[in-house]
Formats: sequence, C-alpha cells, structure tokens
Amino acid sequence: MGDVIEVDALFDAATGRYGTTRVERKSGVTAFALRGPVSRLGHAAKTFDIDTERISYATFAGALPAGLGNGALVPVRLQPRIAQVGGA
Repeated sequence: MGDVIEVDALFDAATGRYGTTRVERKSGVTAFALRGPVSRLGHAAKTFDIDTERISYATFAGALPAGLGNGALVPVRLQPRIAQVGGA
C-alpha cells in the first residue's frame, strides 16, 4: 500500500485490453506517465479518457498532439498527488 510502481504493458487492439509485461517498484517519482488510446474526447469540456482515467487538458498551455481524437494513442504526463489512505 502506498508504493509507486511502473507497469509496462502492450495494448491488444483486437480485444481492447492491455497485457502486462513488467512491474517494477519506483522511488523518487516526480511525475506519472500514461499512454493509451483516447476515448470520450470532449473538446468543449477539454477532457478525454484513457481507459478509466479522466484527463483534463483545460489548463494545458502547450500544443495538443496532431490528430488528437477518439482512438488516437497519446502520451500524458501527470503530476502525482498524495492519496488519502484510511481517511487520513
């Protein structure tokens, strides 16, 4: 509980699922990286999903990836946030 791990996986487009290829414990993490196919892209709300994660690009000041659309594979770098455990 509370460990940060790196998970490498390959996406199987035929099944729409990821297959894990490696799991490694990490320390000193300053950002998280996520890559996957975009779904539920909402230009008005400036949000999209990668799997079950909702990503907001409302405050993103850079250029969006060319071809951003549902089904596009995009990399995302996220700032870590401290999770509350047991209501603490």
